[in-house]
Amino acid sequence: MTPEAKPRDHRSGTWNLLRKITGVAEPVSHLRGFTLQLGDGSHWWVGSMPAVSSWVEKLASMLHLHPGTADGANLMVFLEGNTPLERIKQLVAPESDWVPLNRKIKRLVTSDSGWIAWDNSYLRVWYGMDLPDLVVELKTPLSRNKGYDGIRFALQFIFRQSLQRGGLPLHGALVEHQGRGVLLVGTSGTGKQAESQDSSSLAGIFFIEQSSSDECFPMAPSKALIEIIIASQIVLNIHLWYCDSEEARNIRAIMFDNACKLVHQVPAFHLRVSLTGRFWEQIETALAGV
Repeated sequence: MTPEAKPRDHRSGTWNLLRKITGVAEPVSHLRGFTLQLGDGSHWWVGSMPAVSSWVEKLASMLHLHPGTADGANLMVFLEGNTPLERIKQLVAPESDWVPLNRKIKRLVTSDSGWIAWDNSYLRVWYGMDLPDLVVELKTPLSRNKGYDGIRFALQFIFRQSLQRGGLPLHGALVEHQGRGVLLVGTSGTGKQAESQDSSSLAGIFFIEQSSSDECFPMAPSKALIEIIIASQIVLNIHLWYCDSEEARNIRAIMFDNACKLVHQVPAFHLRVSLTGRFWEQIETALAGV
């Protein structure tokens, strides 16, 4: 579904960037997108130009997103990333240049409304210093693995903003139990979904360990804090690796503060699960005592 509302003044910088990158006078008329609501209260509209719409549709399918409008939402716009160099140069201050952050990625600060670009071999992410909006160029043609890696990397910028709002991206799964949220967190190999959720609607956090029998017992906040930070780093490690040392240090500090708040507000449990048992009964028993 196309955006219904006309761009507002504070969004003009995003539309101007899209015009310069794409060379299209009214790129908004070409966009199709889906709505994404995060547990931190933020509302996103994930859209795309036609050339890369199949990748955004794959993302929408994985996250169970529904078509919607961009009105009132933060924007994340995907487009084909084979941008001619002369268009990129229009955005660059004369004294600016690409600054290598490491051997795989470089960064550019533009003269146009403070946009910053991250660039690697298969995508370029533009984000504004004063706007939450994101513009993601996928450098086509993309292999299946590079396409999914590009989407995963782009989502890191949403996770980063979620941290600033008190959220915490985690390697786990959020499920509903009797109207309350239950967070199932696993170490690498026990689960593959990442959720970002505040603590207001969570009834409990369960750290999963595969076992021969089902068992659940309370976890001390100090132990839960360590496990939460590990689960968050699994999600954010790819982004932290691309940051300079000061940025990475600041992100880890916010991650630690948010994790501390979470484990002091929500009870945590160690959940041992078997392949043939009924571990959800252990969860119900634990929550009954909360």
